[in-house]
Amino acid sequence: MTACVCKDGIERYYASKTRCSACALKEQCTSNKDARIISRYAHEAAHEKAHQIAKTDAYTDASRRRKKVEMHLAHLKKIMRLKWSDGGQVKKFSL
Repeated sequence: MTACVCKDGIERYYASKTRCSACALKEQCTSNKDARIISRYAHEAAHEKAHQIAKTDAYTDASRRRKKVEMHLAHLKKIMRLKWSDGGQVKKFSL
C-alpha cells in the first residue's frame, strides 16, 4: 500500500486489487474497482484524541472553570479598557 499527502491535507492510501483481496477488511471497501483508495484527513488522529478527551469528567470540570476565568477577564477588559495582543499579553493599559 502506498500513501501520499495531497495539498488539501488529505492522505490517500492506494492498494492494488491483489493486495485487497487478501485483506480481512475487504467487505468494508468498494468491491467493484481495480484498486482501492482510502482517503483520510492528515490530522484525523488528533481529532479523534480530542474527542476522546472531551468525553472525560476532567475536561468537563476544566471547561466549567475556564468559563468563570474568561468571564472575569472579559469584565476586566471592558471596565479597565485593556487591549490584548495576539500573544495574550497586555499590550496597552489605560484608565
